[in-house]
Amino acid sequence: MRFRTLLLIILSVSLLAAGCGKQPEENNSAEKTVPVEVVKAQKDKLQEINVVSGKLEAVSSSDVVPGGAGGKVESIKVETGDKVWKGQTLVVLENNTLAAAVKQAEYGVAQVKSALESAEIDFKQAKKNYERGQKLFKQGAISKSVFESKYENPYKKAKINFEKTQPAALEKARAGLEQAKESYQNSIVAAPISGTVTAVNVNPGELASPQSPLPVVSIAMLDKVEVEAGVAGDLVNNLSTGDEVQVDVSAVPGGPFAGKVTSISPAADQQSKSFPVEVELDNPEHKLKPGMFAEINFVREHDEHIVVPREAVSGSGGENAAWVIKNGTAHKRQVELGPGNSDSIIVLSGIHEGDRVVVVGSGSLKDGNKVKIKGQVAANENN
Repeated sequence: MRFRTLLLIILSVSLLAAGCGKQPEENNSAEKTVPVEVVKAQKDKLQEINVVSGKLEAVSSSDVVPGGAGGKVESIKVETGDKVWKGQTLVVLENNTLAAAVKQAEYGVAQVKSALESAEIDFKQAKKNYERGQKLFKQGAISKSVFESKYENPYKKAKINFEKTQPAALEKARAGLEQAKESYQNSIVAAPISGTVTAVNVNPGELASPQSPLPVVSIAMLDKVEVEAGVAGDLVNNLSTGDEVQVDVSAVPGGPFAGKVTSISPAADQQSKSFPVEVELDNPEHKLKPGMFAEINFVREHDEHIVVPREAVSGSGGENAAWVIKNGTAHKRQVELGPGNSDSIIVLSGIHEGDRVVVVGSGSLKDGNKVKIKGQVAANENN
């Protein structure tokens, strides 16, 4: 019995000692300060950067196909990458028959022209004779039968012959010649613009026609390229043609590249609901190539507001908060945010100018925690 009583006394003393030992730790936890880093909230202008993506395209390009009915490819005069000039021959189709038709039509024109000239000479000579015969007949120097047979009838015959070979016949022959020349010209595929050959899609011996699924040759003018991208309605009204922008092209080192807004659509695309905008870039070295992915950085400058670093604000679902230090104590503030960029964000409400806002250490804070501001001596912590 005495042993049991002694055991109970020892156990009670042990529990009391354990309880007394925990109390100071709890007090120490409540009084423990949390190290933080802060910035002072200030009014400033903020540049909001909106990034929209698109693909590079040539400012001017052409998919070249043969004219007329096309034909079999005889020879190809260019290769991919060649620089060409407007009017330069790219591809020649088999055209021996067409060339012969041109020569035949030229001969026909020459024949009609010669006949017309000969008929005109005969007519003019017959007319002179007729006029001379009229004088002789009036003077009684010749009889009527002689006048008719020697002067009047030859004149009428020459006149009819001349009228039959009048310019109408010559025009018809010339029209045939032009048609033959056009058919021949269609067999010579020429560059409609100056630029760089970006594709050759035929080989000698293959058929080429306007209905072919691919153009025979593609040409692009690469001295300038453009990006077409869709921008949101709240941004499009802040853009103007001539605005300078920066364009990033990940495939080409040395960027960003300077661009200029050249076109802004007044109406939104029916599917994307965004507004098509075109940005043009100089490309003297042809490093920027059609089809490359590009990102346009549209910069929008906002008037002065309270601006804080992004890391000072946390939250989701429209609920955002920041920690403000007052008299060495952390206070959680609900904030309303405005536009921002990758570094900073505008605070519309919840923070005032001059407030010290936590940027490092907020994850360990609870409302009312005492804090120690890093880099600041204890004497200044409550200022």
